[in-house]
Amino acid sequence: MVPKPDARVKRFNQSLKTLAPHVPGSVFVSNIDAPQKGNIHQTMDETMRSTS
Repeated sequence: MVPKPDARVKRFNQSLKTLAPHVPGSVFVSNIDAPQKGNIHQTMDETMRSTS
């Protein structure tokens, strides 16, 4: 069973609070929707560009 959106956000936030102190300078990405036109490669490329 997939958690409801509010529960997913709460879990994601808790994960960030737990992990972030151990990996300073890291980038966390949340996938909130399907890739545009189903193109996961474009999505990953855009993510990498936005973090550099």
